[in-house]
Order: sequence, then structure tokens, then C-alpha cells
Amino acid sequence: HLRYYAELVPNNPWAWCFVGKASAALGLRSEAREALRLALDLDGGSGLEAMAGELLGELDSRDD
Repeated sequence: HLRYYAELVPNNPWAWCFVGKASAALGLRSEAREALRLALDLDGGSGLEAMAGELLGELDSRDD
């Protein structure tokens, strides 16, 4: 449902951030990274940088 919502509002960084969070919880790490990077690219100072950046850092640290 989150992915569908994000596709309806593709310029909404929060939608992609939550797609990334849900994907990470499901173990879909590459999809999570893609969504979180998109969220960060779209962010225009909405305050999600800390959350998305932290989640992305956690995913990257798991690959070590």
C-alpha cells in the first residue's frame, strides 16, 4: 500500500521514506535503499533528512 501511495504522489519525500522503512523491515534492502535515497533527493527541508539518513546508514552498516 505504501508503494502504491508513493507512486500516486511521486514528489512526496515522506511517502518514499516510509516505503524505505517498510521495505527495510521486510528485508528488501535494495528497494529500501532506493526509496530512501529518493526521499533524500526530494527533501526540500521537510525534516525527514535525519530519519531517512539514519535508516540508510543502518542498512549500509549491515552490509559490513
